Amino acid sequence: MKHRTHGRRRLATLVLALLLTGTGANALAAGNPVSKAEAATIATQAHPGKVERQTLTTLPSGEPIYQVVIRDPQGGVATVVVDARTGEVLNGGAMPDPAGSGPTQ
Repeated sequence: MKHRTHGRRRLATLVLALLLTGTGANALAAGNPVSKAEAATIATQAHPGKVERQTLTTLPSGEPIYQVVIRDPQGGVATVVVDARTGEVLNGGAMPDPAGSGPTQ
């Protein structure tokens, strides 16, 4: 009887791990050496200001990136693109955010 219980626990653990891993951004993030917090730090070093929001997504080529929206001290808003694998800033530091503002995260 203990053998069956142990097997069920292993199965339940495996199912839970698969559910927590998920798909999309969660699965993408699990395989990236750059964390969300690290991407925010890298982005604010390239373009000082306050992080308003950030998104983990992929380029059309399939490369994972963080898009970090930053509001600078003068009130301007810019998006810094950080490679989620290497931590490299891909857009030279920032590009203006055409929306001008976004929801605070």
